[in-house]
Amino acid sequence: KSERAKVDDFYAARDNTMPSLPWPSIAPPFTAALLLGMIESFGTYLFPQYPGIFFLLALAVILLVKPSGIMGKEQTA
Repeated sequence: KSERAKVDDFYAARDNTMPSLPWPSIAPPFTAALLLGMIESFGTYLFPQYPGIFFLLALAVILLVKPSGIMGKEQTA
């Protein structure tokens, strides 16, 4: 087999065995995690008696304002 055929076989096998990600790149989930982590850290710094409430409040507000998520696209039926 030629080198090109081996490369094509590798990508064909990879596409059949590896699940695809539900997002086109790593940037949206990374940005969401960074944003939620900063909200959690800042909230815990200001109010240490309520350590986990700011993360949950941020998620609730985000899902109320934009049900598709922080950087998700609206899906049509």
